[in-house]
Amino acid sequence: MKNFILKDNLNHRAYTWPQTVLTYSQCGEMPIVGEDALYRNGESVSYQAERMDDGYTLKILSDLPRGEKYVFEWRKGNSPSTPLEKEGLDNGFLCVESVENGLVKIVCQDGLFCAFSLITTKKILSVTERIMGGAIEKVLEKTLTFTDGSKYIFTVKLKTGLDYVEIYEDMQDFLEDGSFLSATWGGFTPRYRFAPERGTEHVDEYLKEDGSLPFYMAPHADGGRLRDQKGIAYEDKQKGVWLGFLFHDLSTCDDGDYTIGCSSKNMLFTLYEQKWTAPLQGKTRAFMCILCADKPADTLLTHYIKYYSHVSLNAVKDWVLDWEDDQSEYPKYYTVKPDTTTGTFFVQRKGKPNPEDMLKMIDEYSTRFARFEIFDPVSCRTFIYDWAPIFDMTAARMTKEQFDHARAAMAFTCYVLSQENFFPIDILLAGHPNFLTDVLGTVGIFAAILGKRHPAYQSWLNRYETAMARNLKYHIRPAVEKWNALGGRWTENIGCYMFAMLHCTVGICSVIYHTTGGEMPLLYEHFKPLLAFLVNMQAVENEKGRRLYMPHGAHSCTGEFGGEFGHGYFPCMIQLADMCRNYEPLLSEYILYNYRKQENFDGLFDKLAHWKHDSYQCRTKNDGGTPPDLYSCKYTGLGYMMRNAANTDDEMLLFLQQLDEGPNYRWGRAARGGCGELYYYANRKKYTDHSP
Repeated sequence: MKNFILKDNLNHRAYTWPQTVLTYSQCGEMPIVGEDALYRNGESVSYQAERMDDGYTLKILSDLPRGEKYVFEWRKGNSPSTPLEKEGLDNGFLCVESVENGLVKIVCQDGLFCAFSLITTKKILSVTERIMGGAIEKVLEKTLTFTDGSKYIFTVKLKTGLDYVEIYEDMQDFLEDGSFLSATWGGFTPRYRFAPERGTEHVDEYLKEDGSLPFYMAPHADGGRLRDQKGIAYEDKQKGVWLGFLFHDLSTCDDGDYTIGCSSKNMLFTLYEQKWTAPLQGKTRAFMCILCADKPADTLLTHYIKYYSHVSLNAVKDWVLDWEDDQSEYPKYYTVKPDTTTGTFFVQRKGKPNPEDMLKMIDEYSTRFARFEIFDPVSCRTFIYDWAPIFDMTAARMTKEQFDHARAAMAFTCYVLSQENFFPIDILLAGHPNFLTDVLGTVGIFAAILGKRHPAYQSWLNRYETAMARNLKYHIRPAVEKWNALGGRWTENIGCYMFAMLHCTVGICSVIYHTTGGEMPLLYEHFKPLLAFLVNMQAVENEKGRRLYMPHGAHSCTGEFGGEFGHGYFPCMIQLADMCRNYEPLLSEYILYNYRKQENFDGLFDKLAHWKHDSYQCRTKNDGGTPPDLYSCKYTGLGYMMRNAANTDDEMLLFLQQLDEGPNYRWGRAARGGCGELYYYANRKKYTDHSP
């Protein structure tokens, strides 16, 4: 039996962890309750030991205040324990009762209760129950076997001293047969509801015709849409109690398919004023049921989602936030010109950033870092474009205390964002695709900057590469031979969001490429069609010698990706081509030819100034490129490209847009009003479309 330490190496003002059940996998001889005692900082604490094939699992209950360090030591002697209840489960706050002809009923000491049952036409063959556990966690497992061979396993986990239960469903051989899990409640009168992205509303506001609430409860919703919520609380303000439900672990919500963007309908809870129902059509699902009488309903977000889902102490305890490192190795990638006038959202001044700038972002301006429960993908852009370069450029000048604090915050962020529970890529592919590049891109760029000395370095890079590979696989239209159509079109519109994805992805891959000696995370089979698409979708060369991209879809006039140089004409394309020199040399040359004029090449880095561009300018040079092979063709899901006299003064282009039904993002009226649009270019000018 080994002693162990639980320490807060993050030491951030926003994090002080509440009582949480912690699980440790241990080797060797298993402790015996009554003979072996466990002490935390000299005080005896309860524990639970469960034998495993290669050792045992130790469970304890602990909090972790900011900056705290707990030392757990084994000693011989008696230890406090809570006996397993033979009839039902009770932790002093909640009681779990098995219900005949149903599943379970959870009763709060304040009289509030919630009952779960199955709605099905299936005939039950048998029902079995198992009660397991000990001083820390007790488990009721109820298995229903049906005459058609299908099986439903309903598991409830009750934690000592906590006001919630975890519920796990295992649905075996359930097809679309109309079976549902149902929850009903009583003992209070909820007149209000709270949802994370809707706030507090009257429980009967905006009901649908069938009486259901105007949104579902779903494990994951793309873009944080208001119609899908990760959790909900039903509140009785007069009595001061509320009942909440929350998807706390997305990795356990497997619908049996690999859905794109968000959870499938098989995972959704249809919500009503006094009940909800959920179809039994997936494989597994898990959620929390909270019966609370001592905290306001909005703590569903600020307490339960935060500390029992996104940054659970049971996960954080295993995160390495303090490791051997060498400050002299910095900067690893980023640099700025001595006379730079660029800054970032946080550092609006001239010159190099200072260590204090990094610490201010972490400790003073840390809204998103401090509150991952309200996090959205766009928030990651401050990590990518502010945190990564500022840390890299200031790390060598930091004190040891500053350095340890900053890298702990970055490693903490990597762990949070790489969880399947946060932005999944294994059970489903989270979206939108440019949002996926933001979230997992943070993991990739932080890993590259923190470097190989961190034990999770390779797993973080692998997570990022897997995310990008799946993004490429599922968001690039394939070639369809019988239609004589080429692939390569991205899900998101060319006028903005395709370049948002490229801007983020290419910049991060460039950092990885140069810090690893040539690792290129995008080299998967679906990447080449995208690269070829980027070459051939270039419009007619304009009077300044630049081929731009057509303004298809939303935000085409913003100039975000190219500015005064024109849409899609920006350093990202040079970075992309440079990284592809050894892998797709001809396509690389075709892209670089667009930047052959030195005034254009230099102007991009001088006028579109940013630390990321300063850092790359010293790593590239203008080799001139090769005139591209441009051709007429048809693209799957996009339309017809008709060219004439390419690479001559008489070049002409006519594009007929024919959008398919999807998946599409921000193209306009796809498959309806988005069809039939014409884009015409000749005489080095454009004559039609909706952009200046």
